[in-house]
Amino acid sequence: MKYGKIAIVLLTTSMFLASGCQKRTVTTNKKNDIRVKNEQVKENKNYKIEIASSDYFFSSKDKLANDEIIVGFKLKITNNSKFLMNVDNNSLKMEDEKGQEVSVFDPKNLENVNEHVLSSATLATNQTEEGYLFYKLNKNKKYKLIFNPTISYKEEKKNNQKFASQELNIDLSNIKDERKLIEDDTQNYLKMVFLNDKDKQLQILTNDCNTEKQNYQNRLVTYYQNHIFNSLDDNMIKDYISKFQKESLNRDVINCEVVSLSGNNAKVKVTTKTIDISKFNFNSLYNEYLNQNRDKIKNQEQFNKESQEYALNELKKWITTSQLTSNYENTINVNKQNNKWYIDSTDKYGYKELGDQLGGDIDIN
Repeated sequence: MKYGKIAIVLLTTSMFLASGCQKRTVTTNKKNDIRVKNEQVKENKNYKIEIASSDYFFSSKDKLANDEIIVGFKLKITNNSKFLMNVDNNSLKMEDEKGQEVSVFDPKNLENVNEHVLSSATLATNQTEEGYLFYKLNKNKKYKLIFNPTISYKEEKKNNQKFASQELNIDLSNIKDERKLIEDDTQNYLKMVFLNDKDKQLQILTNDCNTEKQNYQNRLVTYYQNHIFNSLDDNMIKDYISKFQKESLNRDVINCEVVSLSGNNAKVKVTTKTIDISKFNFNSLYNEYLNQNRDKIKNQEQFNKESQEYALNELKKWITTSQLTSNYENTINVNKQNNKWYIDSTDKYGYKELGDQLGGDIDIN
């Protein structure tokens, strides 16, 4: 058996800052991103700029006002001209409806950000650069992104050529904060899988709860057979597990909070309390049964079966009155693939620890 453990349920982005961007020449094209929402494109004979996606980002480290959100815009910029085109710090500017410029938000202030940040680049003909820019915006305001690329001063003079700027209006209405949905669904999922709650339903998570629940139940039964009740049959153990899980549900032992959300990944902190069966004194009950029935016991096999059954019945009573252990914190990953959210049930750390704790603070293989 094990005692207090710490584990966690999880979600994951880089940036085009006002300074420190290293210039480079792009020589390869990038594949299209499968996430396309709030798509906007502006194109002329010289270049094409596209907002391929606009994603909601969140970190508990960054304190936001009620009307503020952090948005990551995935930009794709292609050079259609015959000139080398420069994309640098001065090429992109975000303005609000009053013409007030909005600074780029540093993704270092976010947690678990894996997205590639748009960097300064010199693009050859038909070459594309893509990456994210992050902004802290007011969801009640309107914004526009102004793109104004340049070519070299020498080529401007030689060819009497200068690129015109383009504006892309930003629509924040499609930016969804799904934290509450993720928190609620994660809590429901954990109750369904680990505590056999049959009254809950999922809204956005697409896990196969029935299969994952059955796998967990089988592992629980195997644990109790191998480590505690090796002389009892499956049905007796399953009956105890059912009572344990109902008691845990009645005590409301799970709480979930999204601590970071970045595009297609969320990290969820799961706080749990548990009925810790390591505090139940099995040996004293075995001795008690032996002292009360010494004259009736004929062999070791009989003693093992009857003493374990006696202890199991006492355990069923004990779980209804035992104090819950103090809060454990676990973090699990909730990921999005093909626009569908799912909990990573293959995680051998946070996810497994939750199953161990909610099973009675035991160590299930």
